[in-house]
Amino acid sequence: MWDSIVGHSTQLKRLEHDIRNNEVGHAYLFVGPAEIGKTVVAKAFASYLQSGSPERSEITEAILNKSHVDTLIFPNQDGVLKIKQIRRITDAMSQSFSSPYHICIIENVERMTTAAANGVLKILEEPPMGTVFILTTEKVNKLPPTLVSRTRMVRFSDISRQTLLQYLEGLTEIELTMKQIETMLSLSDGKMGRIFRFVHQPDYFEEYRKLYDDVLQCLRSEDIVTRFRFIEDLLKSEDVDRTVSLFFHSISHIVRIMMKERAEKNNVLKINELYASIEKARRLICDTNVNKKLLLENLMLAL
Repeated sequence: MWDSIVGHSTQLKRLEHDIRNNEVGHAYLFVGPAEIGKTVVAKAFASYLQSGSPERSEITEAILNKSHVDTLIFPNQDGVLKIKQIRRITDAMSQSFSSPYHICIIENVERMTTAAANGVLKILEEPPMGTVFILTTEKVNKLPPTLVSRTRMVRFSDISRQTLLQYLEGLTEIELTMKQIETMLSLSDGKMGRIFRFVHQPDYFEEYRKLYDDVLQCLRSEDIVTRFRFIEDLLKSEDVDRTVSLFFHSISHIVRIMMKERAEKNNVLKINELYASIEKARRLICDTNVNKKLLLENLMLAL
């Protein structure tokens, strides 16, 4: 499994060094944007720790299926992480175990309540022997500094275009045209998770590509009525949350391209402001009960 991970060679070398030199820490914090591959590396690291080998094995499969008795996984889909789940971790860590480690993987640890964060902090202050926490986050600034200080931070960044291109060209089970590959690379923003979904979920790729084109066409129009009508249609989608998420992916990608193409200082400052507005709107929609229609219409006015 170790060798099948795309990119992140520096991070993998660091983790393998800890294993080979018996310097495994009791807590790691994987920091980086969504869809970059943090959780994939976390599970591979857990498999390596539990099996003693970087190769894919029955232990690997058990961890991936969340059936490994000594490896707890709290995926992001679980929603807000509350104190009752932390108590479950505490209870599990106090039990005897047959594996080399008790491992707990928590995705997007910033979703913890204050009580849950305090519970994790208490465990990290006095970690039981053989315990390894692997925490992932997109927003390290949202975590208590005391919690961060008790972890080994591993930062993840976008994967190079060349690395992703080699992955796509090396696929044997799926045939892709060069046009499809170029589009996937362009829309991926260096994120392997997004590339993986494009490859294995063709409907998602087609939906993303079409929405991206629609967003680009909408932004090229200076007609406010056209832009507002686009937002109205967007919010009529059967899966509004998914569509809005794709909308923000698309619009952020378009603005990033604009930032690269326009080197003049004034333009860069203006585009940075636009990007900040997009990120603020995205956070408000994700984290609050804000009026989506009003917020997105205001965003279209700003763009």
